Amino acid sequence: MRILNVYEAASGQKLNPDKSSVFFSPNTHPAIKHKILNILGLMQDSRHKKYLGLPSLIGKSKAQFFAKIKERVSKKLAGWKEKLLSIGGREVLIKAVAQAVPTYAWRSIHNSLWVLHEGSRWRVGNGKRIYIWDDRWLPTPTTYKAISPQVAFGNFPMVSLLIDEDTKWWKSDLVRSIFLPFEAESILKIPISYRPPEDQLIWIGNKRGTFTVKSAYYIAMKVVDVIESGESTAEHNHSFFWKKIWHLNVPPKLGKLSDLDLFFMVAWSILGNRNQAIHNDSAIPPSQVWEIVSRAFLDFNASRLNILPTHPPALHLWAAPPPGYHKINVDGASDEGGGNSCIGVIIRDPSSVAIGALSKVLPSCLPAEITEAFALLYGVLLAQELQIDFAIFESDAFAVILALSFGEAGGELGHILEEIRAALSIFSQCSFHHLNRDVNKAAHNQAKEAKFLGQTNIWKGTPPSYIM
Repeated sequence: MRILNVYEAASGQKLNPDKSSVFFSPNTHPAIKHKILNILGLMQDSRHKKYLGLPSLIGKSKAQFFAKIKERVSKKLAGWKEKLLSIGGREVLIKAVAQAVPTYAWRSIHNSLWVLHEGSRWRVGNGKRIYIWDDRWLPTPTTYKAISPQVAFGNFPMVSLLIDEDTKWWKSDLVRSIFLPFEAESILKIPISYRPPEDQLIWIGNKRGTFTVKSAYYIAMKVVDVIESGESTAEHNHSFFWKKIWHLNVPPKLGKLSDLDLFFMVAWSILGNRNQAIHNDSAIPPSQVWEIVSRAFLDFNASRLNILPTHPPALHLWAAPPPGYHKINVDGASDEGGGNSCIGVIIRDPSSVAIGALSKVLPSCLPAEITEAFALLYGVLLAQELQIDFAIFESDAFAVILALSFGEAGGELGHILEEIRAALSIFSQCSFHHLNRDVNKAAHNQAKEAKFLGQTNIWKGTPPSYIM
């Protein structure tokens, strides 16, 4: 195990015991075999007879082991006009088909790597893993890389050099001195968490930062469209056709109840059965394919009305918290035209009396959703300072409340949401609710106050009369 631990530390790759196995020689004594397996724990004797279409172990009888592959190659060659080919042509054909069998899986993985590369970028945490000039980390499509002229800034400078460890924010003067004005402004709008986590690769195919086949398709098509930009008519027809497919109202790998969508559902099942026949030497009769499709079709018809969870409507009236609880209302104010974003927090007891409030100026002008996420974070932190045990948090930012409730951690807000969740352990009980903007005026006025005064103020105990 020590050797494996050294390998993990040196390579940065962690072994997955559940997917790993050990090969033993037939001459290995059972006692030794048992002792090794006890040390390795979850890693057991090999149960993988094949790997990438080839036998994992080859004994003395090579003909026996490769008989299956010979049979598969023969099946693939069936139907070709091999008798019309020359000896050299037959050799090329056989080699091409035979080599395609074991390399199919590797080729599929390799061909998808460029989609993963184009569909991901770094989300800045502490900046210690991101190279300023080489990595994709800026919110600036299409390159996501810094395009400002490189300046002498050390060898392979990291993004962490641009972050102030004391203020937990960007060194704005340094950023503006290194990057072009438009790029500097983009960097200063990247949110830095209150407790910066490690940098993380995020998926940029959708706003939630969650990988889906659909979003990967769009990423792939964008790249293909760039390559084939000269063929405008074909590009338009191709994009229109697939756009129609991807906008079908379907659960994963299934279709909805219309003739066109049923067609794609059947086609998907036939394709899956075809792949099983070619790559795994196993397939089911056409009648069973149709039976499976019909059963799935009926199941989906019965459950499609309950696919999406219903969300409670926004609260339209503010109500005092129940006995023993405190209510924390938060709001953010962003001015895309300029000026720093601001947040407001107000905490009230069961008697509707304010016991604490915060008006805070954020270090930069941030997008509205990021500002709202920071408002919620600082509301949680203020409630912690006041040693509140039972808390009810309210915000008029529906997208942020939804992402927090569903446990999302991807996208630009992921690390802020994670920090909020990490801070919740201090509460005995807490919940998050969405309310109408008109009902959240007290918190909104706090944010406006910070914007008007241009300074941060915090009150604990007895706040000023204008916010009570």
